[in-house]
Amino acid sequence: MRYSETMQQQIPLAERRKAALREQLAGELANASAKDRQPVLKQLVGWEIAGRARSGQVIGLGSGTTSAAAIEALRERAREENLSVTGVCTSVALAQRAMQDGLISVPVLPDALLRGEDPPALDWGFDGADEIDQAGRMIKGGGGAHRIERMVADRTPYWIIIVDESKIVECLGAFPVPVEVSEEAANELIERFGRDYGARSVSIRMQDGIPCRTDSGNLILDVNMGAGRIEDRFNEEWAQLPGVIAHGLFLGYGQEILIACADGTISSKPGAGVASERP
Repeated sequence: MRYSETMQQQIPLAERRKAALREQLAGELANASAKDRQPVLKQLVGWEIAGRARSGQVIGLGSGTTSAAAIEALRERAREENLSVTGVCTSVALAQRAMQDGLISVPVLPDALLRGEDPPALDWGFDGADEIDQAGRMIKGGGGAHRIERMVADRTPYWIIIVDESKIVECLGAFPVPVEVSEEAANELIERFGRDYGARSVSIRMQDGIPCRTDSGNLILDVNMGAGRIEDRFNEEWAQLPGVIAHGLFLGYGQEILIACADGTISSKPGAGVASERP
């Protein structure tokens, strides 16, 4: 083996993968649209988070496409570097992916969490977001997993939000807030969000002509408030509305926010959660 190849192998896998992604951004994607760059930025921040994992840790694994990129990076580290971690997953789909080939141990499935089973003590965790404003307030749950995401985040001492730069906004609310509701209360809540909170539109999320269901079997309302019209009081008030199971407003969550930028850098800023020592 040549000396250069030997030296390359001594560089941690995460650093090699990030370097390759940065080359893509600086080269073939230098003049690409933001949409075309986004998958690479998701991989970039995914590898950044995967590079922090250490064998023996219990890690909360978020949902969504950015978290999926991080889980794939963790799986590759498990294959190539014998990384051994335990995952506490926030969606059934990603739990199945994480467990594939036995590369990540998942002792408690999301449905067990919903039944009240406690996960093992977590060291840290990560998740994506659909929007984050300058104060660290977030809209999450575009994939419908926000109920379990909140449960796992509440049990995690250091929660990291991983996003690409398109998710950073001046004013929260352009992205509809997902609200998990019971089927019986859906129509009444659609009316109430419009009447009492001024929602511009409220609709039951559909896919292929049928209502989407959460892992718990409930419906999802997409509540479109409009940018700049999310008030902090909604966080507690919506949680108390009869028929609401969980909503996607996350205020006061996350100890750190990692942002993948188009120039290949990854910026870190404090989250809105209670300060905690990084693991």
